[in-house]
Amino acid sequence: MSSKPYYHKLFIKFILLLSLTGCIDRITLETDGVVDLLVIEGSVNNGPGPYTLTIRRSGDFSEDQLAIPDPVSGVQVTIFAGTGEFSSMIETSPGVYQTDDPDFRGEVGKTYHIEATLSDGKTYRSNPEKLLPVPPIDEITFETFKENLLNNNNAVLEKDFIRFQVKTSIPNDPENGYLKWNFFGEYVFTEIGSDSPFDPVRQCYLKENIDLNRVVIFDGTETTSNELTKEVFVKELDAKFRTTYCFHLYQQSLTREAFAFWEKVETLVDRTGSLFEVPPGRVDGNIINPNEPNEEVLGYFYATAIDSLRFFVQRRDIEDVVIRNPCSNADNELLPSCFDCLLLLNSTLERPIYWED
Repeated sequence: MSSKPYYHKLFIKFILLLSLTGCIDRITLETDGVVDLLVIEGSVNNGPGPYTLTIRRSGDFSEDQLAIPDPVSGVQVTIFAGTGEFSSMIETSPGVYQTDDPDFRGEVGKTYHIEATLSDGKTYRSNPEKLLPVPPIDEITFETFKENLLNNNNAVLEKDFIRFQVKTSIPNDPENGYLKWNFFGEYVFTEIGSDSPFDPVRQCYLKENIDLNRVVIFDGTETTSNELTKEVFVKELDAKFRTTYCFHLYQQSLTREAFAFWEKVETLVDRTGSLFEVPPGRVDGNIINPNEPNEEVLGYFYATAIDSLRFFVQRRDIEDVVIRNPCSNADNELLPSCFDCLLLLNSTLERPIYWED
C-alpha cells in the first residue's frame, strides 16, 4: 500500500482559511519563501509485489505560485532487507518506481529501507523499518443513521448515512500495538433498458477511492483491552447502495515511528480537511540525505503486514431508507452514463469473481 501525498494546491488558500477562521490555533508556517522539496513515499508489505515508491518535488507554494508536485525521473532506487536481500526498482511512469524482482517479498520480522540516487548524484536513504505482524480482522459491521444537515440555502435536510466498523484484537505487545486502515468501495451501476432485444440492459462495476481525506489509525498501547471495535468510515447512503455495495478494508501494522508520522498527518488533515491541501507546517519523515544531513526531505517509507476483508451491503439489508435511482425515467434529463455506463470513471462490464448479489 502506498501512502498518499498531502501537499498540493495553493498555499494562499490556507492563508485565507486562517483569516476566515477565528478559533483556529495559531500556527507557525515555515515556508521561507520558495519551497521545493524532494518527497519520497512508499511501503513494503508481506503480500506479493511489486512494491511502489513515488519520488516528486513538492512544488513552489510561495506567493502566487501553484504547489504542483513534479515527478522526478531517472532515479536509481533499491530496496534492501536487513538480512541482505535487495531488489532494484524500475520507473514504470514519471516519478513512479516498482520492484522488478518477482521473488522479492516482505517478511514479518525483517527490516527494510530504500536508497535512491538522483541523476545529479545526490543519494537519499530511509531509516530502517521493521515489518511487524498484524492481527486478523475479526469482523466488519455496519449501521445506518440519520443526520440533519444544512444545504446551500441554509435549509435543514435529513440525510441517511451508513457507518462501517471493524472488530479486531489488539496485540499484547508494547512495540506492536499500532494499526492503520485503508479502504475503497465498489458498486454496481445499471443502465436504462430498452424494448430492443439487441440492446440489452448492462451493468457496470465501479471502484471508488473513498479514503482520500481520511487517516484512520489506532494506538493500542494506550488501552488495556485486548479487543477493539473502531469506526473506520462514514458515507451517505446514496445511489451507489441501490443494489450491492462492496466495502474493501485493509488493516496494517505500524511501527511506533510510522504511527507518529501518520498521527501528524492526521492532525494536518483535520486542520485542512484534505490530504491534498498544503499543510500548515512540515511533517518530519524518515528520509535523509546522509551526505547532507541538514537537507530537508519530505515523505516516509514504511514496512507493514496487511490483513484484508471484503464486506457486502445488499439493498435488502438497509431498511426504511429511500435511495433515489439516478436514471429514473421520472427525471427530465438523464446523464449519458444512464445509456452507456462505461462513460463512468473506473467502470468495467466484467463482473468481479468475488462479487455477491
